[in-house]
Amino acid sequence: MKRGKIRGIITKVITGMLLVLTLVTSSFTCKVWARGGVPVYQLQESSIVYKVNQKRVLLDMAHADTALDKGCSYGEYNERDIANKITLKVKQLLEAEGIDVELTRNEGETISIAERVRLANSDNYDYYISIHINSSGTENQGTGVEAYSCAGWSLSNKIIKELQKEFNYKNRGIYESGFYNKRINNRSTLLEIGFLNNEYDRNNLVNHQTEYANAIARGIIEQLRSE
Repeated sequence: MKRGKIRGIITKVITGMLLVLTLVTSSFTCKVWARGGVPVYQLQESSIVYKVNQKRVLLDMAHADTALDKGCSYGEYNERDIANKITLKVKQLLEAEGIDVELTRNEGETISIAERVRLANSDNYDYYISIHINSSGTENQGTGVEAYSCAGWSLSNKIIKELQKEFNYKNRGIYESGFYNKRINNRSTLLEIGFLNNEYDRNNLVNHQTEYANAIARGIIEQLRSE
């Protein structure tokens, strides 16, 4: 066989291999997580990543940074400070996945219920999520997680399931909201993620906020990928 024909065949083979490689790499994106200092590689379909990236989430910084609006309290702990710390961690986790996340307010700011509703109903967001902490009339009587939702039942369910996996919590149910988020037309959930006056719940709320944030973020991401 002549040398020119051999070069032509080799060129065609290389071109074909490059085309296949291009098609494969364009269909997948590689994500890296560090687990115990060891990189873990996982291929994810780019269409899924793109879909998640297009979703916009509004996270509510519950209550307000005033002496009169701390939510429920137990000893030195109050609902607002704990819930807001978890909310900020959730924001960081979602943003690390490329999801567009905004807060209803920054730390040190106050915002009215009416303004929360206005923001949540705007076309700028697909989901509204407000994280709260429960309290019962009798110490150690109440425990577990629940949600109050309007058009966000699937999201609420996925987050609650992740919190159950993480903490073995009782699922207290998802209820049609009687709170302000019933006026929100976009998908929304108001989460009660534990009881501050329950010893077991309180220990988790105070000492395992990263685990809380991871569980909530996993539920949100699972919902976004399912659409």
